[in-house]
Amino acid sequence: MFNQSVFCRLILICLTGILFSSCSPGWARNRVVGNYSNASVDSNLQKTKKVPPTRTVASELTGITTDTTGCGQMNLVSCSIFKAINSQRVLNGLSELKPLSNCIQLAQSHAEDMALNNFFSHTSPTLGTFAIRVGTFALGGYTGENIASGYTTIDGLVAGWMNSTGHRANILNSVYNSTGVGYAKDASGRSLYVQCFNSGSGDQ
Repeated sequence: MFNQSVFCRLILICLTGILFSSCSPGWARNRVVGNYSNASVDSNLQKTKKVPPTRTVASELTGITTDTTGCGQMNLVSCSIFKAINSQRVLNGLSELKPLSNCIQLAQSHAEDMALNNFFSHTSPTLGTFAIRVGTFALGGYTGENIASGYTTIDGLVAGWMNSTGHRANILNSVYNSTGVGYAKDASGRSLYVQCFNSGSGDQ
């Protein structure tokens, strides 16, 4: 169930066309702006001293699996999201996504980058645009990305994405066969989530 007390912002980007979605409880919008463009940055985030991000699960984060079977290199939080997203695909008559190591690395790298450098965008101030990051991790074919922050439950995160037209479209896109999920916390304890989608067949 969507938690009204949790602030969130979601942004979606696709290689064939960029679709942005910003979300606070009860409100969302989407717009297509062409092939490549910079994503908007959350202006509410205050610049703070850089503290290395952590992958440790926040004590308040709920819905975490203890079984990482079939999750590849993903951590417990990422694996939980991976399994929840696959459940949504199955419910909608689609095949499950397979773990893809390059996608996992891209997602985890971006989650940690956002946590370390205190930003929320598909465009990194140090690693470049989404298109550049895709090239860095040698991802071919079609690639998409969902990001989110501030959720304290896996169910809430997945519901937030599924209730957003653009994010839902990525999750339920039959072109995608593989995925990778990244998770990190910043110095304030804010959770940052990234999911990479790819048309490749996956590692398993």
